[in-house]
Amino acid sequence: MATSGTDPYDIHLVGHSLGAQICGFTGKNLQLITNGTLKVGHITGLDPAGPGFTGKRLDPEDANLVTVIHTSAGVTKNTNPFSGENPLESVQLFGFLGCSDSLAHFDFWPNGGSGQRGCEKISAEFLNEIATSGFNALAQKAKCDHSRATELPTYELEERQPDSCQMIGYQCESYGDFSAGKCADCGPDNELCRPMEFWPEYWPKRIDTPTTLLLNELFLLTASKDPFCLFHYQIVILMEETSVAGTFTLNLKTVKPIVAEIESDLFGFKSGQNYTYLYTDSQHLGQIAEVMVSFEENIAGQFNHLGQIAEVMVSFEENIAGQFHKHPEHANSTESAIRVKQGIAGVYETEECKSDHCFEDVGCFNSRQFLDEIDKYAHFIRKAANLVHSDAFSKLNNDFMICPADPTHADVHFRLYTPNATQNVILTYKADTTVLKNSGFDPELKTLFVVHGYVDKYRGCDDYQECHWMERIKNYFISHDYNVVAVDWSKVGSSPNYFNSAFNTRVIGAMIATFIRR
Repeated sequence: MATSGTDPYDIHLVGHSLGAQICGFTGKNLQLITNGTLKVGHITGLDPAGPGFTGKRLDPEDANLVTVIHTSAGVTKNTNPFSGENPLESVQLFGFLGCSDSLAHFDFWPNGGSGQRGCEKISAEFLNEIATSGFNALAQKAKCDHSRATELPTYELEERQPDSCQMIGYQCESYGDFSAGKCADCGPDNELCRPMEFWPEYWPKRIDTPTTLLLNELFLLTASKDPFCLFHYQIVILMEETSVAGTFTLNLKTVKPIVAEIESDLFGFKSGQNYTYLYTDSQHLGQIAEVMVSFEENIAGQFNHLGQIAEVMVSFEENIAGQFHKHPEHANSTESAIRVKQGIAGVYETEECKSDHCFEDVGCFNSRQFLDEIDKYAHFIRKAANLVHSDAFSKLNNDFMICPADPTHADVHFRLYTPNATQNVILTYKADTTVLKNSGFDPELKTLFVVHGYVDKYRGCDDYQECHWMERIKNYFISHDYNVVAVDWSKVGSSPNYFNSAFNTRVIGAMIATFIRR
């Protein structure tokens, strides 16, 4: 692509789960093979995979701009044990599939980064779903948090109108401060907020020194079903003279009534201090017509009189609709990928896999460091697999090996879509400039790469017009005059051993980097 005139700065990589880590390795390898002369413009990680990525992984140096959306970064949802709620309803099925660490210049944490609304319930309704739908219901619930990262930005893009809601992340020290309403201010230049968007027009034009850029943690709340976007309102009470402990109840008269409760700590409300509350709604509430305030003391007679409320403020950032509701103008094989080597009988941990495997145009790889990193996950699997030495079990052993995949047998498909083409063209990672030119690819346009995660693959739309997340992203960017390359690596990405696929994100990333450089 680069030799055909494409500027790598105009390339945007979007990946989900292991696909996000592939995007990171693509950025690393492109810089490596070009001695730092070429760097990808933008990487968006959709809940990058966490297990197996404590060492090398997606980081801010992989592109001029790296943004990440975290949706399954924790194991459980925080629940008050004294609330009377069913504790089972807080359990997150496979809620640890994402990464709990910050990985980007801008990290978005919808609903705190885990426990996505609509995903967290192990309820009677869910048990009934299992009884009627069996494993499929369990599988859907198990991946709900993790796959929500692919839904949040894409559904909003499809359904947005000029005056509709837009997902905005608010910079804050912690999710606790954000949910308490302390960070709903975007600042005078909107620098404390960022849209959870793909469009580069919403981001700094160029980040030349990413290691010195202030990293940003951005929080927002979402609804439990599509299109997921919520308007955020900050309610602030400024106290005059009081030390009363209790609860304020505010009734706000808007398009529909709002009831907000602000509770003090044990020592009461303090004079001259602001107390905040965050309210969200799927509906635009318009102007506040009236505010009625009532107060209930926690311990009657133990504190001073209530005193005066200096001010009640309700601010509505309107999700920065006036600033960010702008759309950019349209610009004019049968072999296994991982093979058992003769003489080792498929033994899981071997010096063969730990030594360098070098592939033309792609580079050299070995699994030694990766095996050390994942030992806490896989030592028991390794011991079991190493007990099997019979050739009769070679296929089983082969599946559980962690060995570099041979790119020539990996069957990685680069599906190229262009604004003027009626059908896609399937390319290999070694596609030359002539093939690329004849495919309809336009180097003057920006190019988007979309990469799926583990046990996923590129799909279009079904008979009911339910479209795969990659298809939704592809269609949207094609409509805005982008070249789109959907990378299908499902042969390597569907190994029965997750860690085998996780390790080979390095190889797939290098293959994409080779495709970009050619």
